[in-house]
Amino acid sequence: MGINKDHSSKSNSGEIIREEFEHGVVREWLNNRQIVAYTIPSARRQTVDVWFRIALEVAQGLSENQLDLSIHDFLSVTGLTPYMQIRSQELAKATSRTQGYVAIVLPDSVMGHVARIFVDFRIKQTLQRKTKVFNDRAQASAWLTEYLPV
Repeated sequence: MGINKDHSSKSNSGEIIREEFEHGVVREWLNNRQIVAYTIPSARRQTVDVWFRIALEVAQGLSENQLDLSIHDFLSVTGLTPYMQIRSQELAKATSRTQGYVAIVLPDSVMGHVARIFVDFRIKQTLQRKTKVFNDRAQASAWLTEYLPV
């Protein structure tokens, strides 16, 4: 189980490498592979498991002095399931010693507001990284670029 497609394109901040995984999960490398963005299209168990696996793989592959600058885009998710909550907490615990900044993108909806409460009271307590919630991916990306190494 791996990458279905690999696409590259250019932006003002360097090459964007797009990898598509099972169940529609997408990982994009931005700003010359300094920022990683995950797009999670649904809260189905299989989808959540793919996101968990690839996010954990990246975090565990970071060197000790390398920052985790990541975007977790849940804009297409229509509900925060108990399974998604459990896996989110497991990911936060498994990567709790990793230094960096995490941007979580949630819809501006009732579900998004409920998920924001979950992030504030469960995820932020576990992480060593600064975590911020956004309703817009461009804002999330702009926030992370402030922390790019010089």
